[in-house]
Amino acid sequence: MTADQLRALLSLPHELAAVEAKTSGSLQTVEYVAKLARACIAMANQRNGGTILIGVTDQGETGRLEVVGVPPEDLSSWSPDNLMDKINRYARPPVQLTLDRIDIDGHMVLAISVQEFTDIPVICTTDHNGERNNAVLRRGAVYVRSSTKIQSVEPDDLTMRELMDLATEKRFRHLLRLLGRVGITIKDASDVTEEASRKLETSTPHKTWAAIQQRGWWSLGLTPVDGSLTIPLQDLETWVRAAVVQAAGGWYPCLAPVILCQRLPDAISWCVDAGPTKEAWIATVHGVVLGRVALVNDWWDESILVPPPEGWTPKSRFPIPSSIVQVGHLVEFLANCASSSVYDSVERVKVRAEFHGLSGRALETNDPAYLATTWALLGHGSVPIADVPFEADVARSEVISSHRSIAVRASKVVVEQFGWDASDPTLEAMLAR
Repeated sequence: MTADQLRALLSLPHELAAVEAKTSGSLQTVEYVAKLARACIAMANQRNGGTILIGVTDQGETGRLEVVGVPPEDLSSWSPDNLMDKINRYARPPVQLTLDRIDIDGHMVLAISVQEFTDIPVICTTDHNGERNNAVLRRGAVYVRSSTKIQSVEPDDLTMRELMDLATEKRFRHLLRLLGRVGITIKDASDVTEEASRKLETSTPHKTWAAIQQRGWWSLGLTPVDGSLTIPLQDLETWVRAAVVQAAGGWYPCLAPVILCQRLPDAISWCVDAGPTKEAWIATVHGVVLGRVALVNDWWDESILVPPPEGWTPKSRFPIPSSIVQVGHLVEFLANCASSSVYDSVERVKVRAEFHGLSGRALETNDPAYLATTWALLGHGSVPIADVPFEADVARSEVISSHRSIAVRASKVVVEQFGWDASDPTLEAMLAR
């Protein structure tokens, strides 16, 4: 981690699930190391790992991060080798991590970058009770990052299922590598997704493709994880048109009857570049559906029907509930695709819903239904952080029956970056509008 990256984190109005702040301590102190090991195990057991900042505190209810630094008497105990040795006395398989020393305005901060587990989840190997005889570590426990509070906890049923899905995905990739060594090649979900993504870009007019990515946009995707799915090329258009969601006078995605599809050798694609509506989609014979959809509110300057709100500028706001409603309808479209009989041989799917272009925005609502109750919680602060991906590897039946809950999870990933700990019922209510 660099000093600039650390400063960007410190400027956030809250702590992140992938970042934990800890006050200074010595690696010679058993109690401190045990608590640090718990945090490292939890970071290793989440997708993409995370970072632990030593010499940084969070400011109570505000959650803002403040540098206090690591004093010389503690700093002398910190080295990469000593850290690895101390932490992995409590963890199996060993946690993979790196240690960086960063000077912030004369204060030394230690950044521990924890890698996602390689093969199987990391398990605690040793019991440790704290000074008040409370269980800091429990032998055999699997620690994860809480989905409701920034801390390391033992998983609930939903988090455990996500952890097992991640482990299963890694074992499957390992099997594919072994088969490849003996000359057997099988395309996995990532292969067909990457292939579809390349075709989507090349089949979309450059002007439209560039416009979508110029401001904020959603990246949507549905990919079958298992089975060798093949949909006849002549059936693709019927399949996706039947899945389109019509709501609030619009089409999600924008595939109205007047929109023509382009037929490729093994896929169909379509795009729209009309005023604030800018989209590009592809559906392949392997059952992959990918879309790039611009945030409508970022393009008010091209609307001929509705003038931009007063003070509006592109890429300055993430409006709710309109942005959440938009992704909710698009996830419903993906669920409709998965519910079709052409997907009957598929048991598991990957659903992706990631927002790009979050940095520098303020979370905002001008909806009277939420203004009175949420404005004080949302605030105006800009968000100087990178985009946060969301991908769910779930049973096909879950996508069909619970697509709204998947949209809620994708929305929470975004709004939490603004420091708003939105409840599921609140987001559910927005999606139901």
